Amino acid sequence: MTGALLLGCGGSSTPSTAGATAGVGDLHVSLERPRYLVVSRKVEIILRNQGANPISVDTLQLTSEAFEAVEPTLRSVDVPPGQRVDVPVPYGEARCGNDITEHTVRLGIGGSGPQEWELEDADEAIGLLHSEECHRQAVEAAADIDFGMRWRQLDERSVRTTLVVRRAESPDRIVVDEIRGGVIWSLKTLGPQRTPALALPEGEDEAEVDVQLGILRCDPHGMAESKKTYRFPIYVSLGEAEAQYLEVEPTGSGRALLERMLDDCANG
Repeated sequence: MTGALLLGCGGSSTPSTAGATAGVGDLHVSLERPRYLVVSRKVEIILRNQGANPISVDTLQLTSEAFEAVEPTLRSVDVPPGQRVDVPVPYGEARCGNDITEHTVRLGIGGSGPQEWELEDADEAIGLLHSEECHRQAVEAAADIDFGMRWRQLDERSVRTTLVVRRAESPDRIVVDEIRGGVIWSLKTLGPQRTPALALPEGEDEAEVDVQLGILRCDPHGMAESKKTYRFPIYVSLGEAEAQYLEVEPTGSGRALLERMLDDCANG
């Protein structure tokens, strides 16, 4: 899926929970799923004010039987008349195996208690998001994917190690389709171009591939821009299922080496 996927909208002009806040009947609520937010486990609540007066929203919370509950997002949002405001909100871990029947958004309007807007016609699309999350959980349970124990610094900006897949629960073929670097560090497999990056065939318990990490930048602006300096995106598939986004993060002596190299670069 690319772009934003419309999951549904609270098409009714009034919230499902009665409230006395002026103007709430003019607030229409929908939900979108931009891909750039999914990696941080968030969706966007879309607030549209179709009335003549401003509406102030101070808390937002997605509630669905598909996901574990999370704390409300506390944020003061003013929605001018005739305008749309998009607000990212988190969602919890998927409740795999559950029947999914209701999806609502709880909003605090103008300092009032939470009121609920139903997300109508959202079953199919939220079901897709739920299915992706459950596939991701299955991949995480199927194998342990980590950097190896051996780290070797090549020069002041690059280091070599391995990426290792160890079988856990699943007997299926496990494939690391792609690995990526970030703002600060590059990450690539060594040798000829590999597609996929790494595969663990059925019947085998462990596989690894040599990888190299390199410092792309260590300037203050880049360091401030980086939100996941030591977390590297990987895409992993189980059997014939679609690849799922995961992250791998170095620990122990490898993490210490990367931190020291980055400090030396920034202070050099």
